[in-house]
Amino acid sequence: MTGCRWCGLEDDPREVMALGGDDGRPLRLARCGGCGAWQVHPPRPADDIRRHFLDPGRWQPAADPDGRLVDPVIRQAARRGEYRKYARALAGRLKSGDRVMDVGAGGGLMLSLLPGNLKKVAVEPHPEAAEAAGALGLDVRRQWAEDLELPPDHLDALIMNQSLDHLPDPGRFLARAAVWTRPGGFWLLTGLINPESPLARLYGVRHRLWHPLHQVYPPPRAAVRVLSAWGFEVIQWWQPYFGTPYGGLGRLIRHLPEVLAEVLIRPGRKPSPAWPGNVYGLLARKSVQTLPVEKLALAPA
Repeated sequence: MTGCRWCGLEDDPREVMALGGDDGRPLRLARCGGCGAWQVHPPRPADDIRRHFLDPGRWQPAADPDGRLVDPVIRQAARRGEYRKYARALAGRLKSGDRVMDVGAGGGLMLSLLPGNLKKVAVEPHPEAAEAAGALGLDVRRQWAEDLELPPDHLDALIMNQSLDHLPDPGRFLARAAVWTRPGGFWLLTGLINPESPLARLYGVRHRLWHPLHQVYPPPRAAVRVLSAWGFEVIQWWQPYFGTPYGGLGRLIRHLPEVLAEVLIRPGRKPSPAWPGNVYGLLARKSVQTLPVEKLALAPA
């Protein structure tokens, strides 16, 4: 491993947890001593990640984490309430004609919730998902995030809705995206997994969100550190639980006994339930000019 894929430091993250893995290979997690981000160790090859996200079955009905068979369009529509909160927070800070790019846009639901007077671009490599986004009238680019090339200050807002942690090198992508984003522009990053949430600590290896395709797990403080390095200030946080298909007061009450059993050192065998604090989202604003990545080594200290 050559360095942290969140902050980019040339430190070898140290292994903190070994899991069974679900693809015939052991899944190990390591933690960066610099920024504190957890990550899959060793990294999954980029070609493996691309094959997974191009699988035709990804846009077919599939089991959710609770074993329910759910159509992808229905699954995405079920999160409309959660996505609407993000869209409102971002839209209130943009003006007519601003350019917004959603990378890993899926069927385009998030962009569709933003005002029609914005220039909206959906980046989505999966052909069926891209087709669904195009059917909403969106400008769609069939590209991978790491293959994007944009001029400096091109974007007024960048959205990574439940997609950033799936990139082979998320930190490298953010470093490039910082240049594409104008000063005063915004990043909306959602679906980030907190590996140090109370439930992750309690359940350990049985935490429901450990997965080889979740490449990086930045605790909130690691997110702040990296975003600050690229001139961004976090201006709003979300812990989306009650607005998701996996949340709600009824489910919270139903899962409470098993969580209390774990707390009382009577562990079970089931994976952890959906719970507040497992994931978070944030809205950040850029306040400084950012140099292109290739010029950073030449910048004065």
